[in-house]
Amino acid sequence: MIDALFVWLCTYLMHSTLLLGIAALLDRAGALRRPRLAEIVWRVALFGGVLTASMHAPLHMLWERNMPEQAVKASHAAGAAPLVQAPRAAKPAGPVLAPAASRAVTEETDAAWQLPTSLAPVVPLVVGAWLAWVAFGWTGIVLTAKRLNRMARACPPLDDAELFRFASGVAQRHGRMVPAIRLSAHWVSPLVTPNGEICVPHWALSQLDSKQRQAMLAHEIAHVMRGDPAWRYAAQLIQCLGFFQPLNAHALRRLDLAAELACDEWAASAAGNRRALAQVLYACAERLPQHATPPMVMAMARNPSPLLLRIGSLLKDVPMSSNTPFRTKAVLVSLAMVGAVLALPPLAVGGNAATKVVLNEPAGELSATIRGAFQLNADESDVAMVGESVLVRQNISGKTLSAEFVPGAAGKVARTYQVNGKTQALDAEGRAWLQKVLPTIMRQVETDATVAQRVKQLHAKGGTSLVLEEIRKIQSADSRERYLGALLSAAPPRAEQVGPILAVVGSLNEEALQAEAIVKLLKSAKFGSAEYGQVLATIGGMKTQNRTCDLLVALGAVMPADAELARQFRRAAKVLPDVERGRAERAIDHLNV
Repeated sequence: MIDALFVWLCTYLMHSTLLLGIAALLDRAGALRRPRLAEIVWRVALFGGVLTASMHAPLHMLWERNMPEQAVKASHAAGAAPLVQAPRAAKPAGPVLAPAASRAVTEETDAAWQLPTSLAPVVPLVVGAWLAWVAFGWTGIVLTAKRLNRMARACPPLDDAELFRFASGVAQRHGRMVPAIRLSAHWVSPLVTPNGEICVPHWALSQLDSKQRQAMLAHEIAHVMRGDPAWRYAAQLIQCLGFFQPLNAHALRRLDLAAELACDEWAASAAGNRRALAQVLYACAERLPQHATPPMVMAMARNPSPLLLRIGSLLKDVPMSSNTPFRTKAVLVSLAMVGAVLALPPLAVGGNAATKVVLNEPAGELSATIRGAFQLNADESDVAMVGESVLVRQNISGKTLSAEFVPGAAGKVARTYQVNGKTQALDAEGRAWLQKVLPTIMRQVETDATVAQRVKQLHAKGGTSLVLEEIRKIQSADSRERYLGALLSAAPPRAEQVGPILAVVGSLNEEALQAEAIVKLLKSAKFGSAEYGQVLATIGGMKTQNRTCDLLVALGAVMPADAELARQFRRAAKVLPDVERGRAERAIDHLNV
């Protein structure tokens, strides 16, 4: 749950930044000159991040459910390494040998952006602080709204009959009820409270003429008609929810301006006097420096508002809003913005992304879905530790066996075992099946660290021969190479072990892996003539000329003065171009054979 919230926060930050950035670019390019269009775009930008971040979680789950065709797949053939299809891998196209952990995760999560696993320790702190801030902030917003509504209800109703008749006429023309209108001594600017009541300042009745009062009231009625108090209330909640997004404050200012411009035009049309409304704005502006306006209300004028722009717009002969239809444009822009955000890959925290392995075993297809780290017990017959979940499934002779492992109480692992979809207690058949398939799955997804630890345990238990026996069971050439590297790092092999190790080297079907293993072996083991012959046979079968030359040079530096080995050496070098062949042959000149 905590990881999911953290991913949501990061997704929201990413999505909101893109949406707000697009809106800002459109605004700067002059594409949002019309207040109504600007309002829609900025609302999509402000609220869209929350919606798209919330949508991304189920979309990501749907994407994962449809992943079997893109999962890591390996085929089993006697004496051959399984092949894996890597449709999204960054490596060259073509068959790639069976999956190591890094390949499995990379291929499985290329469609997701991974957050560093180093963030894991701070995730609970970040999520806890965010939840506390939002709880405190939302409580403050709700209490502030209630206080403002209570203050408005304490104000007396407007007793100006002429102004009330004007308000009634405007409301009736638009098929709406007349909003409550009160006379306020608290606020210097006309405003609409969160519950939709209009408050008119005392000074307006004594210092404004009839046309100016009507224009002022029409502006506030426009806010009520448009539902601006509810929109602003929701915007305040969103700003608190995403307090770490600095662009939200800019979006709020642009939304305020768009709402005020739209209401100015509506009021000027309803009152029939643009100049009167401009004069009211100027009168309000004169009083603003000495009086603050609450952020939770729709005020006719507030300090951040660009009043000069609004006054200038009203004094123009042509209204800012034309009658040209804009709904199609607004819908297209909004859909493009949301589509661009939803096209972004989902996020995942480190190892929480799923690793999927599919192996076509002789007994039947074996699949596993792994989230987070996991560890087997000493005899590798059960899961001893699991990060998030491990799901193993295999079809055997028309029967489907499955086992899911998740964290349980008191640090234990909870297991669910099913046969043909029905949950049952783990019986002898299930235990035998797990003891066989769990090590097979583990070999496909082990990391370098777990390989080193496992090789160390095997070596302590049965020496090099037991490690080699384990390596022969591994289908993945990449995993075999890592096991072999860990074995050579654990302890130098004895002379009688070099031959079996070289046999494993010969089974590595990638020349780069063979070359790396040979170099490690040359540095750590003692060779006899037969072992040198095995190395030369392996080198002679390589197709990469530079790699062949480099290995021959490395071998020539340690090879004994043996005439038969020298002939094999020159035979392997014969296929090289003249320059590389000369370089390789010079490596054994010191042998004088």
